[in-house]
Amino acid sequence: MTKNESVDAASMHPIVIQSFADEQSAFDWMEQQIDDPCVDNERFAFMDDKSAMDLYETFRSNGCCGFFDEEIEVNGRRAMIGCNYGH
Repeated sequence: MTKNESVDAASMHPIVIQSFADEQSAFDWMEQQIDDPCVDNERFAFMDDKSAMDLYETFRSNGCCGFFDEEIEVNGRRAMIGCNYGH
């Protein structure tokens, strides 16, 4: 895992995007960030894949309780990863 930084134009605060070699490493990282035994509705999509992002949004909109959604990079491609937790 590495971190890529850019700057949010509106706030001028740095944006750190986690970078991973593969999807499994990203899911392992997400589970560490949440640290909750009750996780479901896991989702992942590359941002340049419209059909995958549409499905991601469907899963996100059908989730409940706590949620985690983060923009990341996997093998050089921007992606979204997320889940629901804490039922």
